Amino acid sequence: FAQSLANGETIQNALNKAYKKTSAMQDQPFNGATLYLFGSMNQWGKQWNKTPRFNYVADGIFETTTTFDAGIYEFKIAPMNWDFDFGAMEGKEEVIINHENQIVKITGSKNLTLHIKNQVTLRFRLNLSNSNNPKLSISHI
Repeated sequence: FAQSLANGETIQNALNKAYKKTSAMQDQPFNGATLYLFGSMNQWGKQWNKTPRFNYVADGIFETTTTFDAGIYEFKIAPMNWDFDFGAMEGKEEVIINHENQIVKITGSKNLTLHIKNQVTLRFRLNLSNSNNPKLSISHI
């Protein structure tokens, strides 16, 4: 609201913009908390400039993109405070590119594993439209 006013918008326009934003955040899972892709590729968030943030698309869908060098990576999806995380189901640690992978949302879940043969840019799509059945799809850009 304050930023809109500082940018010269009228009070009514600033209020309308703030209302739309808070309404969208209430519709978004986790009350607008940002989710991150933490893992061995960014030292589990210690390299902030390499820690991708998920953007909320709509209808329980979050997306981010990032580039990987060849290698084997372990990762999870979590908010900054790690109140919970999305990770691997028992026995299903390896995620498959161009496939919808079922994952779990629990604190302390197992790491997901991704095998990369050549440098590639990937899109991560977290589908929480059914909160009891979270899914992760990873595709080439």
